[in-house]
Amino acid sequence: MTYDRIEIDWIYTHLVWAYVFSHIYYCHYSLWLYCAQRAKGAEMTPAQKEIFLIVDEFWKLYGFGPTIDDVMRLTGEKGRGNVARKMQILIEIGVCKGVKGRARSIRPAYLKVRNLE
Repeated sequence: MTYDRIEIDWIYTHLVWAYVFSHIYYCHYSLWLYCAQRAKGAEMTPAQKEIFLIVDEFWKLYGFGPTIDDVMRLTGEKGRGNVARKMQILIEIGVCKGVKGRARSIRPAYLKVRNLE
């Protein structure tokens, strides 16, 4: 079985790109895992405190949790992913509770709500 030079170049190129993308994915996942594990034992950062205060005040004013867009608007952040990540870290730390996949479910951990979980 013989391969043309074009086929070998195509195979080599795709193997290289597969390696590059798998390495990028692994590095991204490792960084995320490191940050999540570190956040569990750490105190809140100033940005996390700000988001916690927003969640707390939002519950006091309206009786339900804020959306990611509400928090973005109040903090002045421009990325939904950054806000969502910080909200998720608050849940992992244990200062907030929430139901994955449900909008407006984030709440302070001290607050008792029926039928939320």
